[in-house]
Amino acid sequence: MSATAFAAIAAFEVEFFGETFVAFGGKVEIFAFDWYIFFILVEHRHKFNNFRGMILIVSKYLIPKGFRGLTVFPFVVVRDRNAQDYLVLMNHERIHLRQQLELLVLPFFVIYGLDYLVKLLRYRDKDVAYRNVVFEREAYQNENDLDYLKSRSFWRFLKYV
Repeated sequence: MSATAFAAIAAFEVEFFGETFVAFGGKVEIFAFDWYIFFILVEHRHKFNNFRGMILIVSKYLIPKGFRGLTVFPFVVVRDRNAQDYLVLMNHERIHLRQQLELLVLPFFVIYGLDYLVKLLRYRDKDVAYRNVVFEREAYQNENDLDYLKSRSFWRFLKYV
């Protein structure tokens, strides 16, 4: 996907209690406004028109310090949508979405956590351990190639073990 095509994807955005919620790929109807916006979106995801598997949430409060984004299918949470490398960040997070889908979400997090612990014991540095998690290695190595997901083979992360 080219950068132009990526940026041209239609988005729906709503600001709610100072936080911005965005869904790509179709119209999202917010059925109620209360503090449990995440649960509302998940509960009513079957009502999304043309939902393409990603809900983008921009929030500086939901991202741990030192991180720019976080992906838990179908949500992608980013700290700043106006970042200079926004397309690269979104591509990185989309790679994680694909990895999570291939492993049916929950096993992804189990493998991720175990791999992180093994790398932490090996390198004794949390940043080095994080960068060497098999899923992060694939995502970081291919985040600049905006067409990567078009040609990516199934379980491609195994190449980075």
